[in-house]
Amino acid sequence: MSRPSQLELVNWCKGESIDLKHALLLYGVPEGVSRDEIEETAGTIKALGKVVVKGKIDEYFCYKCGENGHIATRCTAPENPQKVIRKLI
Repeated sequence: MSRPSQLELVNWCKGESIDLKHALLLYGVPEGVSRDEIEETAGTIKALGKVVVKGKIDEYFCYKCGENGHIATRCTAPENPQKVIRKLI
């Protein structure tokens, strides 16, 4: 997977309903690390307070075609609203 652009990250946050003023991106977290491990590790930084992992970038999917691994701003596939709706439900 290629490195996402800032715009893609902003759009992903908006899609996850994450307030950008209160978001922290942890980049380079190895695959297979659980949300609990991420929250515990990030929570050791006292200035952050309580840490909650809202989503992992590798878990996102395109809101245009419904496929995993990319977002709508980079999608070249045709729209597939039925697949998107199935993933959201």
